Parts: sequence; C-alpha cells; structure tokens
Amino acid sequence: IKPYWPLEFWGFGKDGSTILFGKLKNIKPKKFVDTFEVNEIKRFYVHFVHEGNELQKHSNSPSMRQTEEGKWKRQIEVFDLNGISTKQLHMKGLKILKEVLGLGQHLFPENVERTYMLNAPWFFSGAWNIVKHALDKETQKKVVISRYDCRKQLSELLGSEALFDEMMQSMDNH
Repeated sequence: IKPYWPLEFWGFGKDGSTILFGKLKNIKPKKFVDTFEVNEIKRFYVHFVHEGNELQKHSNSPSMRQTEEGKWKRQIEVFDLNGISTKQLHMKGLKILKEVLGLGQHLFPENVERTYMLNAPWFFSGAWNIVKHALDKETQKKVVISRYDCRKQLSELLGSEALFDEMMQSMDNH
C-alpha cells in the first residue's frame, strides 16, 4: 500500500508536534480501491497512525518536553489539495476513506491538534460533506479548509518560511 499512500510524517513543528503531510493530487482513488481490500487499507492505516503515535511519544518524552506541565503535543496534519481533480472524488474511495477515518476516530481520539486542507478547489466541499461525518464534532472544529496555502500560520507552526517551503516541495516526486 505504501507506494500508493500520499502521506508521510514530515517532521516536527516548532513546539515539537508531529507533522503529517500529504499532497493529495498524488492519490489515484480508483486504482487504490481496485488494488486493495478494505481490511488491508484499514490495517495499513492503523499501522501508519501507530507510527505517528510513536513519534508523538518521542516528542512528549521528558527529554523533549519544554516544561513538565507542558501540554501534550498532538499531531498537525497538512493536506495540500493543489492539483486534485473531480476525477479523484471517486465515490467508493470516499466511502472507504470515511470508514477508515471513523476507525481512526474510534481508536485514536484527540490525537490531532489541527488539520489544514490547503489550496482547496471549489468542488472539494462536496467530498468534505461526505467524509466529515466520520469525525466527531470536536474534531471537525479542528479542520481548517482554505483556498490558499496558509503560509503564515504554517510557517509559524514550523518555525520558518524556509521549512514551510521545504515541506511543500517534499513530495513533488512522490
């Protein structure tokens, strides 16, 4: 599944939060759902999220914490929608995504600090209206959907504009 997976743990934010990044133009939903069974996708997803949890444990270890009373560092998710097309809004793929996100919501509640959906095209709202129901209301409130790249907010979270640029270019050949 990994070669088809458009996401990677990119690193850590300025405060030590783990950063999950993906360029969703790189996913081919029809090929993905035609190639893999739903249970294979779910197993892979649980393993992938567990990998992120291990990074979170590291960033929250005593040697990495800024103060003992410091807030638990959660995950920042950044999904670049630049270049996606309506062809990628494959109904079976969206239904499986909804199932997988529901599983993640159940197994890993309150894991996410904030999710950024960048460069969202006008038609993305239809896909979001299908998928968002897998997430509880509190998680939905953590999702920022923007037509723009959120450069200022993300540069601040990452620590610099140079790191923002590096992240945005990191999956160009994926």
